[in-house]
Parts: sequence; C-alpha cells; structure tokens
Amino acid sequence: MSTLTISAERDAAYRARLCRLLQIPEQPDDQMIHKLIEAGFPAVTLQALVDTCALSQEACKQQNASSSGTAPSTFDSK
Repeated sequence: MSTLTISAERDAAYRARLCRLLQIPEQPDDQMIHKLIEAGFPAVTLQALVDTCALSQEACKQQNASSSGTAPSTFDSK
C-alpha cells in the first residue's frame, strides 16, 4: 500500500470523525474546516461529546481553567 493511499485513508477517517462528532461536512477543504472549528461550537455539541464519551468532563474542566486563568467551574452534565 502506498503512502498516498494511507494518507488518503487517514484523511477520510479524520473527516468522517469531524462529521460525526462536530457536524462538519466531509466535503470542505482544509481552510474551511479550520474556519468552522475556529468559529466554535454550541454548548449542546460539547454536551453531546461528553454524553457519548468522546470528551471527558475532566478535559472540559482543564480547558476551562487554562483558558480563563481561574479555577475550573463545575460542569453539569444534566
């Protein structure tokens, strides 16, 4: 299997995960994907990632603490 084939397979798998987890269409180019990610996601998307165990509550707390410079807040999963 060539390096290009492996690279294409990994790209397709990455785009499929973006689509499944973040509802980013698989068709956009890399620049559009970057813009969509940079624009952010609604809180319901974050909650869905926690609910499906794709993202842990602890990771959310750590990110919150590091980005705000304050102690982590409580993340209510209900």
